[in-house]
Amino acid sequence: MNNQGLSFTNIIINLMIIAGLAWLGYWGYENFFLNKPLTTEPIINENGTTMPTENTADKNQTTPPAGEKNVPPTVDTKPSPLLPPRDIVTPIDASPTPPADANIIFCPGLYRNYTYFYSLECPTSWPLKVRGEADVSIGSIPPKNGLGAITIEVSGSETDNELEMAKTEAAKYPGMIAIQEEPAQLDGQTGNKITLDYLVTGNKSFYILVPYASLNYLIKYSAESDAFVKEVENILNTFKFE
Repeated sequence: MNNQGLSFTNIIINLMIIAGLAWLGYWGYENFFLNKPLTTEPIINENGTTMPTENTADKNQTTPPAGEKNVPPTVDTKPSPLLPPRDIVTPIDASPTPPADANIIFCPGLYRNYTYFYSLECPTSWPLKVRGEADVSIGSIPPKNGLGAITIEVSGSETDNELEMAKTEAAKYPGMIAIQEEPAQLDGQTGNKITLDYLVTGNKSFYILVPYASLNYLIKYSAESDAFVKEVENILNTFKFE
């Protein structure tokens, strides 16, 4: 009996040892393999949610103290010496500034015509257009922002002048164009001034014809604005025969 009891006791002890080892093995598996997986693949729970995995990038990240923002790491933007340098692309302006017209000539302040011997002062901001020594315009052609142009045409006394042609044309439309004729002077020389008033549009055209030294000097301009008409009158006051 004693031997049988001893043998039964040994069996019980051995079973307890085996059960303890099994429990330790299960406990180690539960903590090291289930709670801290070594793989980076996601683990899906029984309810279908994904458990976070552990990797080296997570270990290197640190949680900033309270009140401080997590500043991203600085990226080195220097090109690699093993790679060729990249070209810098400059964005193209969708609406580039148009180049200035190099053909525009502005009045020098005093215009002098050496062919027909006259001179006049003019604003330096006004363009100067010389079609020929007998046909000179100062100002904006076509008119713009209330600024027009004053034109000086010189012709022989025996030639039909534009003033007579304008009077003849206006006489054809008595109810549309009103004609006003009055004397005018240019540097002490007496001539005629004709104003054509276009009744429909309200525009006015001025013609001043002054004979001098067997030539006809015709000056014409339009009433683009009151300021422009006043400026033309100031210019004509500086007109000189030379």
